Amino acid sequence: MIKPAKPISRTEFLLDTFVTVTLYGSKDEAALDGAIELCRYYDGVLNRHDPKSMISRLNSAQEPVEIDPRLYDMLATALELGALSQGRYDITIAPVMDLWDFKGDTRKVPSQNALEQALALVGQENVRLLENHKVELLEGVQLDLGSIAKGFIADEMAWYLREQKVPGAIVNLGGNVIAVGKKPGNKPFVIGVQKPFADRQETVGTLEVTNQSLVSAGLYERCFTGEDGVLYHHIIDATTGMPAHTGLLSVSILSSSSTRADGLSTLCFLLGPEEAMKLVEDMEDTEAVFLTIDGKTLLSSGLADRYKPTK
Repeated sequence: MIKPAKPISRTEFLLDTFVTVTLYGSKDEAALDGAIELCRYYDGVLNRHDPKSMISRLNSAQEPVEIDPRLYDMLATALELGALSQGRYDITIAPVMDLWDFKGDTRKVPSQNALEQALALVGQENVRLLENHKVELLEGVQLDLGSIAKGFIADEMAWYLREQKVPGAIVNLGGNVIAVGKKPGNKPFVIGVQKPFADRQETVGTLEVTNQSLVSAGLYERCFTGEDGVLYHHIIDATTGMPAHTGLLSVSILSSSSTRADGLSTLCFLLGPEEAMKLVEDMEDTEAVFLTIDGKTLLSSGLADRYKPTK
């Protein structure tokens, strides 16, 4: 009996996280390198803090800018999700996000006056998607695609690996995981739902996945405790400029589109468990795992027989 080849893997620090690509049933080192380089490319394109990036060019433009059709579609998806959020999910939130610092030394809560000034610049109705893949931002509007960019990049990397005829792969962008094909032996991949405030390897449950993406958003990812004893985290409600406290610890979305799963994970967190679960149940190709602050695990109907709690 011939044993299947051991998986090969590559890890790089990109997108402010560790990006890992693992190939199963393949020894194609060039495909590994290509997937990582594609991630590196989009890391540069979508980094709004890089003045040379596409997103910076768009944010500073005084007239419509033509962008890559795939990026145009990503913006369309983000605006579609924003329309479902009553204003809470909005990719024009950049001025507000600039007031917060979850990684540096300051870690101070912005003043109400500063928040009000920044919120006056937020509103996705000021983003216009025009013909020929052109985008126009009205004066003062700044995009922040942090809530959907990783999902888009994961989809692009998965598309590339399929083009390279890789039989099976896992792309992990630190909380954004996409499975390509199957493992040797025609077996599905097993992806874990991360345990909040624990090591990334610790899970609360698992799902068998084939050609789908599981994306998680949680208040544990980037947070700090203020002088007032309140936990402040990076999932900001665009109507208030403050971290959302909806009774959720984390949201994990399963979909064939990592782009949609990424945006939806944030959107659902902002909506809260009841409203978000209704939204998920009405969507095709979408399932969810919600972990609540009071210790409950809430599953969408399609996961009742698929989700396996970790022992």
